[in-house]
Amino acid sequence: FDTGRVAAGEQIRCTRCRAVLIVGADDMATILQAPLTIDSGPIDSHPAVAHGSRALEAGQVVGKCRIQRKIGQGGMGAVYLAEHQTLQIPVALKVLPPQVAERDPHFADRFMREAQLAARIRHPNVMAVMDTDRDATTGLCFIVLEYVSGGSVRELIAKGPLTEARAIEIAIAVAQALTAAEAH
Repeated sequence: FDTGRVAAGEQIRCTRCRAVLIVGADDMATILQAPLTIDSGPIDSHPAVAHGSRALEAGQVVGKCRIQRKIGQGGMGAVYLAEHQTLQIPVALKVLPPQVAERDPHFADRFMREAQLAARIRHPNVMAVMDTDRDATTGLCFIVLEYVSGGSVRELIAKGPLTEARAIEIAIAVAQALTAAEAH
């Protein structure tokens, strides 16, 4: 779609599946900084995002990382458990879907800036960024992150209610990480 001014609330349709993408901002700069949504929720929850993309398979190599399995999915890409072939350690590999980068090069730039900014943060509650690049073979933009085992807070909550003490402990850890990020 046109990257010029976009009317607030204007409906833009996916050119492939015709899903309605809801734009709630007055200009593209704001749209690029905001989470993308569709009429039913975050854009990564809709098949419109998956056009032409396939999950990376175990054994595939991106950069210097050999994929083991997918461990997560978010608005800016999928995250895989991988082994860094040079360092021989497990890493989290965040990959920007190619259709997102193709749709607008600003997304690829934003993805790489995310890695550059996050790499400056040194805090025990923030995963360390080890590398970012575009794979010469696949063309995929990726970020190599420290792998921290144990699952996500979402998975923890899915197992059952947290105690008040555990919820407070997690909230404090998140607040400390956000404070460290804000300083950069």
